[in-house]
Amino acid sequence: VQQLSPGLTAQHTVTAHCTVAPESMRLAAEIVERRGARFLDAPFTGSKVAAESGQLVYYIGGDEAALKQARPILEASSKEIVVIGNKVGDATVMKVATNLITAATAQVAAEALALVRKAGLTPDAFTRAMKSNASNSTTVEMKVPMMVASDYEPHFSVKHMLKDVRIGMKLA
Repeated sequence: VQQLSPGLTAQHTVTAHCTVAPESMRLAAEIVERRGARFLDAPFTGSKVAAESGQLVYYIGGDEAALKQARPILEASSKEIVVIGNKVGDATVMKVATNLITAATAQVAAEALALVRKAGLTPDAFTRAMKSNASNSTTVEMKVPMMVASDYEPHFSVKHMLKDVRIGMKLA
């Protein structure tokens, strides 16, 4: 943002899609707003596949004027825009909170699958059992078949998930 700052004017809106600490997002907004530009806290959720197919979900924190200006661009790459709050940092908190659930779900799914295999049960039986289980989720449905197939191609790096978990721990 500091590198962008000299070229910003009142006609610009900066949309920040990174997942960082909320105070970092607010500091970035201050830099942008000092130049008279608008700032939108707009982290998104969705896998690499969702990004490629325009199915991201944006979490929004910031003022309505900034969202109004950015909305057409956000809509082009998303299936949903969820307004979390009117303050910069609100959407970032929500993104960190939801990433905590995703991280925990992926970890426990891997551990459960290992338990099933160690007991001599088939991964297919585990997958079928999870379909009707209350703890089933989009994350489980996406990750477990990949784990069963030993497909560990990253759709979101463990390094970045760890960063997000650390941000969540600090917020807590």
